[in-house]
Amino acid sequence: MPSRKIISTLSIPNGNGIQDVKFIPGNPEGAALASAVGPGQVWIIYPFRKDSSGKQGTIELFYDLGPNAANKVALFSDITKDGKYAYFTATTGNHVAQLDISDLNHPKRLDDPNSVHPTIGPHFIKITPDQKHVVIIDYFLQTGEIGIVNTPADFKIHYADINNDGSLHFNRTISFSEQFPERKLALICATCTNL
Repeated sequence: MPSRKIISTLSIPNGNGIQDVKFIPGNPEGAALASAVGPGQVWIIYPFRKDSSGKQGTIELFYDLGPNAANKVALFSDITKDGKYAYFTATTGNHVAQLDISDLNHPKRLDDPNSVHPTIGPHFIKITPDQKHVVIIDYFLQTGEIGIVNTPADFKIHYADINNDGSLHFNRTISFSEQFPERKLALICATCTNL
């Protein structure tokens, strides 16, 4: 087995960290999108391109998601299998950004960044296997005074349809607090006990 070694380190200026990296399916260069917590931006990584000094691996700003994604706790993502659409959760922004990435040189925003989504603390996001829907799970943990990160949460899962243009239509929600009221306390205390 060949040895593994780091060949390049790519940095995002003024970032608080890269939250999520997803390879773009079918991209001939093996490109990936990285969501940057802090600036609320999406960066594109080309692992095989070389920079001006001949060093392998490049990274560049792909899309700035704007003030509703800046300085938020988390930015999780998923990309459709055809590599055409990408979705990003701005956890404390209560919003799911939607991009048409079919032309990597000209990504298009599909949602209104100022619109109100039915989410409080959207965190995890996953496109369904049939590529017709997106599942968004709002933040579930409430740690109270003992927590370092304490974001608002409503204990809901949202099921959104993917429209023909790649935008989302929010139309179904499951409230775990209503469906499983006996579990709410367990969810709140999960990080402070051995449940």
